[in-house]
Amino acid sequence: MNICVITSHFPSEKDPTFAFVEALVHELVDQGNSCCVIAPQSRLSAMKNNRVIRKKEEQRRTKNGNEFMVYSPRVASFSAIPVISKLLRGKLQHWYYLAVKTVVAQLPMKPDVLYGHFAKPSGMLASILGHELQIPSFVAFGESNLSASLKEVGFEKVRADLRYLTGAIAVSSQLKKEVLREKLVPDIPINVIPNAIDRTLFHPVGKVARQLRRNSLGIKEDDFVVAFVGYFTERKGSMRVLQAISGLDRVKGMFFGTGPMVPVGDQVAFCGVVSHDHLCEYLSCADVFVLPTLAEGCCNAIIEAMACGLPIISSDCDFNMDILFEDNAIKINPTEIDEIRKAVLKLKQNPELCKQMGMNSLRHAANLSLSNRASQIQSFMDSCIKERSGTISLEA
Repeated sequence: MNICVITSHFPSEKDPTFAFVEALVHELVDQGNSCCVIAPQSRLSAMKNNRVIRKKEEQRRTKNGNEFMVYSPRVASFSAIPVISKLLRGKLQHWYYLAVKTVVAQLPMKPDVLYGHFAKPSGMLASILGHELQIPSFVAFGESNLSASLKEVGFEKVRADLRYLTGAIAVSSQLKKEVLREKLVPDIPINVIPNAIDRTLFHPVGKVARQLRRNSLGIKEDDFVVAFVGYFTERKGSMRVLQAISGLDRVKGMFFGTGPMVPVGDQVAFCGVVSHDHLCEYLSCADVFVLPTLAEGCCNAIIEAMACGLPIISSDCDFNMDILFEDNAIKINPTEIDEIRKAVLKLKQNPELCKQMGMNSLRHAANLSLSNRASQIQSFMDSCIKERSGTISLEA
């Protein structure tokens, strides 16, 4: 299958943002598909956010050495000047559309599928271009707050642009419910396919490697270690985790990420950024993964921690229902510090329970591999296209 992925951003060597999109593209290519990526970029926006300005055309390789193209046509953006951005919103969207359309028209081979990652603007563009160019189009809903992300454009505009889709993917059952409730797409198949992990990157490490890493961080043998991965913000809950472990004997915290709400103190064993390729080594130092997040699409960090064999303490919210279960997670009210604290203590005081829940996390994570997800997405798109072709034939 020849797949054209449309996305608002794509990682570079020095900018890992949207690494999950890159991982999916790599897996699709390694499974024998021909893929290209179109990720329009604004120079002004890139400089404002300290992001690398990518080449307009670049040939990339997967870890297996398979090639794919990344196109980064230049677009205008005035996100640094909100007043101008609001006044020119319609024109900016049109310029974005023209940039993507120009690349698609110049591709050496017409795509079999247009795949928009996230509804705005990529899914909307995939739908419109698919209709104009007679190419089946799909959208992946993965937004942590769907209503907020679409509010700026307006639901009527979103519905109008998405009306030509062939199918849709939601990373959680909650997102599918939201899409149906808001009637964002026409009567098309919507498949729930949770996010997934690269099992070559995330897996348990041996006891010796684990102990060496703990030693390097100054973590003692009898320390109980809590790990957090995510932006240091109110939504993700870095400070709630710190408050929950505050004063607990022999409990340390490792916080991986960046943001305004930086955890500091004697109980913080690590705080900062770690390369995604090396995160597994650090996660495996922990005894439990804690993320009291307020909103998610489907949290990659949780799945990665599960793949490293950690029990999970996270939010008792619908966005977690597809990946967390009673045998591998303690679900808490993410705003209640005392609930988080009690959950940490429960696992600290019950080593066998902690170990068993970690083993259950491994078992569940085995079903959430990136290879499985890529295969499911391809199979879903295939079936939608065949169903649509059959319907058209019958109507004709």
